[in-house]
Amino acid sequence: MRPPPEDKRLDGAAPDPHFDSVGQAERVLDATIRTALDVGAALADTQATLQRSVINRGPSFGAPLPSSSYTPPTYVHVVSAEEGKRAREQAMKDVEGRLCVAKYLSYLDLLDLNGEELTLEAGVKQKIEATRARVGRVENLSPAEKKYGSEFHNLVSTQGEYELANLESKLRNKLLDILEAIGVEPSPYSLSVSWAFWDIAKQSYLNKNREQSDGTKYHLGDPFVDRQVQADIVHRHLGWELHQNWRGQARATIASHINSKSEKARILELLDKPGKAENQTLASNELLELGRLAA
Repeated sequence: MRPPPEDKRLDGAAPDPHFDSVGQAERVLDATIRTALDVGAALADTQATLQRSVINRGPSFGAPLPSSSYTPPTYVHVVSAEEGKRAREQAMKDVEGRLCVAKYLSYLDLLDLNGEELTLEAGVKQKIEATRARVGRVENLSPAEKKYGSEFHNLVSTQGEYELANLESKLRNKLLDILEAIGVEPSPYSLSVSWAFWDIAKQSYLNKNREQSDGTKYHLGDPFVDRQVQADIVHRHLGWELHQNWRGQARATIASHINSKSEKARILELLDKPGKAENQTLASNELLELGRLAA
């Protein structure tokens, strides 16, 4: 059993390359909204002037154009102060969520560990570097990244950095203890903070938005206090590790471990099941079942 983890803080990361600070981002957004308001007002005045000009022309301008040549005027939607405020708040949430995705939820910490505590295979390193480039812009984020990135930022604000970091460390070390007991070497992904942080944010989000989850497949609850939710996070990633390693050098080790399990047949069925085309792994509920049965 490895010694208990040291308390960690989430600060100390390198400055974000796109925004020196959230304040700078807000100033940019304010300027953008003010520009939109000014342009909208100017276009509205121009439209009104053109309409008055047409009305004052009278018959001296000749016969009216055929109806087929008429193009209805395009009206500009002028952003109200309230709409501008909501747009600014949403844009700030998007920026804050992106920063959390990039810093904590995308396995970018493995690039810092590479060469020191581990050695990344070329393919893994290339994949993570591609992720780093992609998450540099809000519009590149997937819907899930936007939701869970925003929720992670909320957790930093409501739970605090200390509690969040300690929960992640607790879950990660529990996983590593199980893998060590089985005799399976953890993949680099399991050494990252991202898998636990991602699932913590996901479970917190789904607990608040239960209509977006299939309640028949998952237990929902607050990941900070619900022990089953915490165990499910560990078992889900354990299932992922076993499913990935089953096709590698650890197959014999895993087979020996599950040989005495009462649910051996079901474990083997899940291990042998091909992964989904988009990510080469099982569905989330299947990973959870596999990890729970094999632990």
